[in-house]
Parts: sequence; C-alpha cells; structure tokens
Amino acid sequence: VFNALTDALVIRQSNEERARTTMRPTEDIQAYELYLKGRELLGGQRTEATLQNALKLFDQAIKRDPQFALAFAGSADASLLLWDRTKDGAWTQRALGAAQQAKRLNDALPEVHLSLGSIYTASGHTSEAIAELTRALELAHNSDDALHRLGLAYLKANRSAEAIDAYKRATQ
Repeated sequence: VFNALTDALVIRQSNEERARTTMRPTEDIQAYELYLKGRELLGGQRTEATLQNALKLFDQAIKRDPQFALAFAGSADASLLLWDRTKDGAWTQRALGAAQQAKRLNDALPEVHLSLGSIYTASGHTSEAIAELTRALELAHNSDDALHRLGLAYLKANRSAEAIDAYKRATQ
C-alpha cells in the first residue's frame, strides 16, 4: 500500500529509503505488540513503576525475538529514564549496553541512534551524542525529536548557536 501511494503521489525514494519502508522490525507479532505496549508506557506518566513495567515489556519482546533492534532501543530508553529518576549508575550501563546491541542489530533505524545519542548526552559524551543524533537525523530528515535531542546535546557541549538552530528547525 505504501509503495502504491508513493508511486501515485510521484514521491521518489532513494534505494535506502525504499529498503527501510519495506523492512519489518520483527517477524514475531507478539514481540512487536509487547514493544508497542512498552512504548505506550514510556509516552505516558513516567513513574518509576511505569518505567519498570515498560522495561519488562521490552525484555519480553527481546526474549521472543533476540534480533529485535527496536526492543533493545526501547529497553535503552526505559533504562535511561530510570537512571534519570534514581541516579543509579547501573541504569546507564544497562541503557548503553542495550543501545549498542540495537546498533549492532540494525544501524539503519533512527530510533537506535536517538537512544544512543540520548545516553551519550546524559553521560557527558557530547561529541558522540552529536554524531549519533546527526545520524538519526540523516535517517529521519524531518524528525522534531531528533532535532530536539540534538539541540540538547549542542547545549551540553556549549555550542549555543547550533543548539538554537536545532531547536528552531524542530519547531518548524
């Protein structure tokens, strides 16, 4: 349906874009459902219990499909949010490990680079954060989330002009 729509609208995709739109994140529907439920929890009220529940859902998705990069990225995001709540360094280590595994599994997903970039920003590795978030933006050109996170990384790197530019682009 997507391909027919892009053809009808005369939208020209690069080979890389076409490959990404036909790629399935997992063949296991239950793993994907668990992933979506975890993402839904991350989008709501972020209590420690809710974050723990989201993490359990991502872990269950990974157990069902150990090659499911998005589930690892979700686990990384939930772990980073748990670190933000608790300041327990074990969460940053878990987040970094999950994000790196997601990148090994599928380097072509913007979500993977968003997760890794956020972890690097939070841990003070701003040059790595900027590189990862720039890659996420290359994969998802109009992502306001990537631009917002890039703005934050630029701020932490004391690059105010670039941060303002990223935030302006995000609001556009």
